[in-house]
Amino acid sequence: MFQGDRQLDHTQKLTVDRAMAEARRETGLSDFGDDPFAEALAKLCECAANELDFTDVGALSFQSTIVRFLVNRLRFQNDLRNHPEILEEDVSDPLVILGMPRTGTTKLQRLLSADPQNQRLELWRLLNPAPFPGELPGKPEGRLAFAKIVEDATKANSDFLASHETAAREADEDSYLLLNAFDYDMLHNIFTADTFLKWVRLRSGMPAHAYEKKLLQYLQWQDGGRQDRRWVMKNPGAVGHLRAMRETFPKAMFIYSRRNLIEVLPSYCRLMESIYQPLYKNVNPHEVGRQALLFWGESMRRFANDRADLGGELNLMEVNYLDLVKNPFPVIKQFYERAGLRYTKEAEASIRAWSDANQQHKFGKAQYSLQRYGLTEQMIRDEFGSAA
Repeated sequence: MFQGDRQLDHTQKLTVDRAMAEARRETGLSDFGDDPFAEALAKLCECAANELDFTDVGALSFQSTIVRFLVNRLRFQNDLRNHPEILEEDVSDPLVILGMPRTGTTKLQRLLSADPQNQRLELWRLLNPAPFPGELPGKPEGRLAFAKIVEDATKANSDFLASHETAAREADEDSYLLLNAFDYDMLHNIFTADTFLKWVRLRSGMPAHAYEKKLLQYLQWQDGGRQDRRWVMKNPGAVGHLRAMRETFPKAMFIYSRRNLIEVLPSYCRLMESIYQPLYKNVNPHEVGRQALLFWGESMRRFANDRADLGGELNLMEVNYLDLVKNPFPVIKQFYERAGLRYTKEAEASIRAWSDANQQHKFGKAQYSLQRYGLTEQMIRDEFGSAA
């Protein structure tokens, strides 16, 4: 979905030229900036056309999402031309939560984001980093309304809601920002063209992270500047891009949540199946399982290699998923000490208030099994090795 006065004709094949023309028409702007994106976008459109069997809803979602990314790119570039000081914002030291999906990373991000001394990546900012036309500072009603539509749509999907709550005013994944670069492998998790994944993984991850940094600077500038706050970032896909994250955010403090992957994989597959059902025809659970192994096996191998190579350069704390679920407060206090943050009474009160209002299984408990997704414990051990 994107902000506009007419819908796309999703029966037409999406091309780079058509997508860019739609974005220019939507905004009245023409300058997309110097950041390269057209090659990756062309590859994504080609692979989607050749490999993905969308429903009508899925085809519209794919095309409108691409145009929304381009609309935001045009508006960002226009603001950057008028306010070059945006790129002077310091975002070098975020608090970065790492871990595969279903390992407690969302809970940890939202707990840390409840502390007002930290900077929140709320969903409405992530979906549309650029203000809508006529938006006044501090009054993002249009972007909030857009995010509320997304929130309501996801809450109508009870299978999805049991696994993950999407809410306009809650913190969410910074992968939303990275997807705007197009040159990022997490696009495969929604638009599941294997050829695109293979292609994009042969490329450097740095351009996507460099663009994400600019968008963080943009969001910080909109919010009145740094004000001695650090961003709280969470993106499961970051496990496959640890070196790029470290180079982009050299003062980052990382916290890595670990959970038994024999529990993680079927839970993740259940979440993805619930996402795919309205987007694709004839969703095959065994194919969901295959794609999960394909994506996360390589991501975790890259994580292990980058972590070993970076060694002492990496400021990383590892935690256990069960500790986050049972009692996250000692974990958070230790993390604050490692990060040089003040764990004040006000911080703890805010964090506890969020925790009390958001107990586990708030919207029910998802049911899943390895067998449904064509997986076995041995397959997971073979793919993930010691990480399993």
